[in-house]
Order: sequence, then structure tokens, then C-alpha cells
Amino acid sequence: MATATSTEKQLREEKRSSGFLHCFRCKGLMVVEQGFDSLIGTAAASSPLQRCVQCGEVIDAVILQNRRAQLRNHLQRVPR
Repeated sequence: MATATSTEKQLREEKRSSGFLHCFRCKGLMVVEQGFDSLIGTAAASSPLQRCVQCGEVIDAVILQNRRAQLRNHLQRVPR
């Protein structure tokens, strides 16, 4: 599972390389925010996430991890 620290570094590096973060869905402006992890429950744990100001797309460490796993599974099924 990705940690908040590694995700924060990834978000900063992406922003540094392009100047701005762009939404994959609508090409709108993505902003980095602190999100709340409601699964932890007892403590107010926040983690960095990206949110599109235009369409509302949200990307965090768990979403990225699931998308990578889905892509990896898809690539394993595709005949070469």
C-alpha cells in the first residue's frame, strides 16, 4: 500500500515536471489538498490527494494503487 509520504512526493514531482497538474478526465486544473481517511475512524488522519476544480475527479494513493493493479491485470491478459 502506498504511503502518504510517497504519494506526496509523487504529486510534487508531477507538478514540478509539468508546471501544473491536469485532469486526465477533462484536462482541467488539479489542486493538491489534504483528504480525510474515514476508514481509520478514531483519529483525524489526512493524506494528500488531487482534486479537479472543473469536474471534481479525485485521485489519492488508494485510487492510484487500484488503477495500477487493474492496468497490470489487463496487460497480463492481453496476448502478445
